[in-house]
Amino acid sequence: MLTKTTPVTETLRDRSRALFTTFCLEQSTQVFYIEATRLTTLVSNFGLRFTFAPRSFQTIFGEPVQGEVEIQLREVADKNSMILCDRLTTSEDRLLETLHQFWIGAFQNGMPLQLSIPIGVEMPVPPHLSNVLLPRLFVGSASSTANPQHFHFDWKLVVDKTLRVKKLVRKKYFQFYLTELNWFACSMLQPKKVPRTMVSARGIAPVEELEELAAYVVFQRLNAVTRMYPNGSRFTGVNIPANQAATIVMIGFRQGVWFYGAHKMDKTSGLSVNVTLEPVVETQLLEYLKKL
Repeated sequence: MLTKTTPVTETLRDRSRALFTTFCLEQSTQVFYIEATRLTTLVSNFGLRFTFAPRSFQTIFGEPVQGEVEIQLREVADKNSMILCDRLTTSEDRLLETLHQFWIGAFQNGMPLQLSIPIGVEMPVPPHLSNVLLPRLFVGSASSTANPQHFHFDWKLVVDKTLRVKKLVRKKYFQFYLTELNWFACSMLQPKKVPRTMVSARGIAPVEELEELAAYVVFQRLNAVTRMYPNGSRFTGVNIPANQAATIVMIGFRQGVWFYGAHKMDKTSGLSVNVTLEPVVETQLLEYLKKL
């Protein structure tokens, strides 16, 4: 017998979030080693070029760094990875359509470093992008609109300025500089004039109560995913672009068992829907997410 499930958390946490983080790290972490005093350019799996000037790093105490530096890089390009890494596409109350997200960190002898000189980045311009003037650079931050008791990742606009486009070996690249080591995204804000709506959903599961439950609106024609928030016995998404094809996805966790449910919507609207969750093993869950 299926039971209506009361939301118990705004996102996946504790053991389930740790498992998701493990999946994300296993799939996406790239590791490079560079000499701190040499000019070096690294190329990521997705073709991003990172150029480090000599002596680009310092310790957290401001001391210059010499010798070998370990560079770690994670890239998020699809909706599956956005959910796994909890890097959803919102900036305050605005939806972002994302071209690419990445995290970069630097370490020496296991200790984190910081920048003393900005890193130059060149990101390939996607061939399907019709207007190169729209993307902006965003940096990872904490949400200012979420429940203050819980941290929610959010994107903050670095500067409202068109990214420079350059040609390199007959390819077009966005060019920008990083002044800190953090999460970054090249994304486009949805226009303010786009009509918005509210999306509401209730999870129905074969158990009385889930320890953890999260809900997302996954857009079909946009490279975008937004979080839904608990509201009484259901989840609600606000400021959702109206009339967009989307899927409401719910992921639950109870006593080591995952639960998954999805409901497709031809057009986002103010209607409330039920999402039926079923128990799944981890491999099934990952396969479902890859198909979003």
